[in-house]
Amino acid sequence: MAIDLVKKTLELKHKNKSYIFLFPTLYLKNITPIQTYMGFKDFSIDHTLICLFHTSQANMKAIEETCREHKQFDFALVDGDYLYVAFTFLWKKELYDLIKAGKYSKVEGSDRALMMWGKDKEYVDMALTPQSYYSEFASQFQCSAESLAEKGAELVSPPDEKSEYIHASKTIQKQLREDLELVPTTHILP
Repeated sequence: MAIDLVKKTLELKHKNKSYIFLFPTLYLKNITPIQTYMGFKDFSIDHTLICLFHTSQANMKAIEETCREHKQFDFALVDGDYLYVAFTFLWKKELYDLIKAGKYSKVEGSDRALMMWGKDKEYVDMALTPQSYYSEFASQFQCSAESLAEKGAELVSPPDEKSEYIHASKTIQKQLREDLELVPTTHILP
């Protein structure tokens, strides 16, 4: 089983952690974005989850309406065939910060259950309860489970800034500046 878990960890290493760990906590049943992001590379918006949808998705009007009615809905922007829906996580800053730092095992309460509701349950469980998997990982990597436990090792990597932040197109930049009155950052993420 360890080989399968290690393989799964490597396969999902570059999958957006925001999709796996933050999106399920919004509890948007029957809605699946193409991808999620923790922000725009060239605009700073604190504690935000951006969900990307293709406007040709089935039930797009219902999806957009459900998103707009969500209590954490912040804004929606359209660029051609894509709809960007932003949800604020200011209500769950601690959760957002734990996920951003890759401290999945520190997540508590109902958020754990909601994360398990999403896809990749075994991977999520490994992130939330790494101590349950130390023996398997130790045997695969020829180290001791005790050394992993002493370090309080997280088995899942933190979110990757390159994939977790999306570059805003000129159309989206214009909407962010004019409609939301945001100012581009001077520090652009990779």
